[in-house]
Amino acid sequence: MASNAAISIDVPQATLNALRRSMDRAGAEFGKSVRSQVKIAAWAIGRTLGTSTRVAPSRVELAKISRKEAEMMDIGGVEVMGKRGRMRKKYSRGFIGSKYFGGKQKTLFIRGGTITQARKDLRAQIYRFGLAKLSWRASIVGLGSQARLGVSKASAKTIAKAMQNAAKVRNLQGDNPSIMVGSYLNYAQDALIGGPAAIAGAIDRAARYMMHIMDAKAAEAVQKMARAS
Repeated sequence: MASNAAISIDVPQATLNALRRSMDRAGAEFGKSVRSQVKIAAWAIGRTLGTSTRVAPSRVELAKISRKEAEMMDIGGVEVMGKRGRMRKKYSRGFIGSKYFGGKQKTLFIRGGTITQARKDLRAQIYRFGLAKLSWRASIVGLGSQARLGVSKASAKTIAKAMQNAAKVRNLQGDNPSIMVGSYLNYAQDALIGGPAAIAGAIDRAARYMMHIMDAKAAEAVQKMARAS
């Protein structure tokens, strides 16, 4: 996996062993090559990382603050001319929230009005709905079933942005094939339910998901043989 910020995740050996067993079974029982095993594992991990990622609400959560609170926080101040010709800051009541701009979380202040009016303000809207979730899944496009990326309300621009921020380094040649699964979004790891530590859990679920798929295929094969006999 990849990110702009370096992290160290301790993945339990038992989790890695479970993933290895799933890959080995794909080869031994279903005749999948090492290259195919790596592709299946990468697809499963990208899928579970996407499932483990929060989808932000369509608008910013806002909290009301008084003029005095705004002054204490030094937020939303407007430069005005004082009685003696000196510039000073004038504060007013409003609503405060946080929003990501350029991958960094910043404070949002909407001056005055009612909460209903503030929520309708263009600044309170989140236009990259589902971007973090999509960036994980975009990393595995072409590796498996991709009927949908998992965020039905995402705009075309968000999907394009997700593709731009998805890690898609693949080396499937030779005896040691590898695939990088990850997101280059600054906040993709924070968006995981449980934070960066959730990556180990996602790998564990990916191994179990692979086993579930193979169990279903094995059962289907047995049923076909039974009908044919």
